Amino acid sequence: AGLLSLLDSPDSFRQNLAIWGLCGLPFFGHYLWVTNKQVLEKILPTLARIFIPLFLLVILIFLVTYVGQGIENLRNNREELFIFNMLLIFVIGLVMMHYAFDEDKHPIITMGVGALVALTLVADGIGLWAIGSRVLEFGLTPNRMTVLFGNLIFAGALGAVLWAILRAKSGEAGPVRSMLNTMLPVFVGWTLVVVLIFPLLYGRYDRAKKALYTKDHPQNFDVSPKKGPAEEASVEDEVSPEGEAERPF
Repeated sequence: AGLLSLLDSPDSFRQNLAIWGLCGLPFFGHYLWVTNKQVLEKILPTLARIFIPLFLLVILIFLVTYVGQGIENLRNNREELFIFNMLLIFVIGLVMMHYAFDEDKHPIITMGVGALVALTLVADGIGLWAIGSRVLEFGLTPNRMTVLFGNLIFAGALGAVLWAILRAKSGEAGPVRSMLNTMLPVFVGWTLVVVLIFPLLYGRYDRAKKALYTKDHPQNFDVSPKKGPAEEASVEDEVSPEGEAERPF
């Protein structure tokens, strides 16, 4: 992204590149899985063992910081709330990487994974409080609905994984992997609802609402033909900024 920005490429190019790259990532990952499974069997668990302690430390620092400063900051800052939800996704991804194969885990590593899941579940509870309070104060929107139900699904998945880890004997991986496989269709189903259903419902509603507002307030929208530079300058001189009506769209 930094190199593309140095080339002054248009934003649409970077956005489309990211969209196509993310859409192609599952197919590329499946190809690697089929053709290089033996290599991935060594790499993925190793990466998980490296990053699980790191994320355990990060989430612990997060919880201590927000409890000390007051969790109102998370409620009032959308960017921090977004980063927080990305953290939940990464943690679930790490747990999936850790339990992707059949071998049983060392008890100490299993304790570390259990601690990571438990702390993430507490953090998810804080996130649910922040999102719920925003919904109660500002109302329900597609974005808030997506995050709210997504966090509820994350909480259910984390709780189920923690329960499977506690019930597994001597670091047994089978029950935890079975629980993760059960949750995968739920993740995919909710993603399809957000990607396919929400745009159809709310996109149609927003277009109808905008058309009605445009009809009732034509003075707020410039529907005249484009003027030349000289004409635009004369119009700007005649109209003061204070007299402009606020345009909500």
